[in-house]
Amino acid sequence: MLELKQPLNGYKYNSDTIVLYDFVSLFSPKGRVLDIGSGCGILSLLIKRDFKIEVVGVEKQKEMFEISLENSRVNNLEVEFCNENFSDFQSTEKFDFIVSNPPFYNHKSSTSTNESKKIARYDDNLSLDLFIKKTNSFIKTDGEFIFCYEAVRLQEVMDKLIQYKFKIKTMMFVHGSERKSSNIVLIRAVKTKVGQCEILPPFLFSNEKRVKEISLRANTKSLT
Repeated sequence: MLELKQPLNGYKYNSDTIVLYDFVSLFSPKGRVLDIGSGCGILSLLIKRDFKIEVVGVEKQKEMFEISLENSRVNNLEVEFCNENFSDFQSTEKFDFIVSNPPFYNHKSSTSTNESKKIARYDDNLSLDLFIKKTNSFIKTDGEFIFCYEAVRLQEVMDKLIQYKFKIKTMMFVHGSERKSSNIVLIRAVKTKVGQCEILPPFLFSNEKRVKEISLRANTKSLT
């Protein structure tokens, strides 16, 4: 079991990250992986545990960075966590996979007074343009970029991916139930010149069997 310490008052990982982990796993990460906005380290540590590969996590908030180091130590999983803003991050070696659950809500809709949660959730802390532009500079040719974003902003995301030379290869929409509109979209884009896009069947949180399967495979336990 992956035991994960969480901040008392800050941003805690949620089911979106577990669904993203399951989506990432479909494509068997290999080589060198970068996790942008790694938070408490959950996605980085799950990938390290399951695929035994080199993982680097970048986290802006010092408290979350320190928690990720503790989670790495407790679970005996070696991940290189960096405490810096992604806008300042540098690497001399490019990555085979880049993954992220980034801050994607429009900052104009922000209602949270908790600074840690605002940094983790709203895009004035990492704009869509900067997120995709810098990812492009760190990923290898034919490297895979897998992330989630707010579904209502899909057109913006597609435009930016095209601008920075990515092709969308796979998408999956996430819904609360069959009757609800999608709130999150999972995207796999590749730095390549060719390729078609496959739309996978939607993920429904109302599908209790599917949710249980993913939760059991992730096998995480939150600690406070």
